[in-house]
Amino acid sequence: MANHSAFEKKYVAKDTMSDVEGVLEHFNLPPKTITFIRKNVRAIQLALAFVIIMVVAFSLYASYSKKHTAEASSALGLALEEPADKRANYLRKVVEDYSGTNSATWATIELAHGYMAEKAYAKAYSSYSIILDKITDTDPLHPLIIFGQAESLEAQKKYVEAYEMYQHLKIFSGYNDLAYLGMARTWEARGDIEKAILTYNDYLLTLESSRPQAKSYIESKIVRLQAKK
Repeated sequence: MANHSAFEKKYVAKDTMSDVEGVLEHFNLPPKTITFIRKNVRAIQLALAFVIIMVVAFSLYASYSKKHTAEASSALGLALEEPADKRANYLRKVVEDYSGTNSATWATIELAHGYMAEKAYAKAYSSYSIILDKITDTDPLHPLIIFGQAESLEAQKKYVEAYEMYQHLKIFSGYNDLAYLGMARTWEARGDIEKAILTYNDYLLTLESSRPQAKSYIESKIVRLQAKK
């Protein structure tokens, strides 16, 4: 009788190979689970492939988004360093090339400020409106843009619309002063001294005793207006 090595692999029939050495059995999975996996192996493979593709795609997008944001920030910084007479063109380039980024938003704001400085008030209002359409009411930029719109409307002598914007601005913390002063100015510009005085009086009621200079300024404004009546 021939000697057999202990390391010699014994013959196993092909039809039983999967049962003896199948991967699933090594995990001690319940028979029902093994049966389910074998019956749906194609669907499971497709699902796993889809998950892998999504993970890779998300990773690539995250990497692209990070790079795009960094490039936008750099482009905005360079645009702001340009001379005043060339700055607008570079800012518009940032808006066009990096739409949807915070840098594009700030570039639009800077364009609006530039239009105000050039007394192109209608263009300034349009730029502020573009931003307002893209941000939520809870965005910290919201009151700043409202104020910009109000100023540009006031500069165009659209006092009714400006008053409405200033009145809306009043609800935002930290913008109380700008709102009341703007509202009072629009009444003065329209020649309604009585309502301007009432607005300044309302503003006085909101001022704390810790702000004597502000109170003194408003009181002197009221005195001057009363002398015009």
